[in-house]
Amino acid sequence: MADLILVVADGRVTESGSHDELVALGGLYAELFDLQAAAYR
Repeated sequence: MADLILVVADGRVTESGSHDELVALGGLYAELFDLQAAAYR
């Protein structure tokens, strides 16, 4: 429900965007989201 999500890694913003944008990007956010979502599948 966030308008903007920021991913911070090694003290720097490495990704930013909406949930859909970040999942499509396939980066760290997508990886972590998939790990969390797997518990509900």
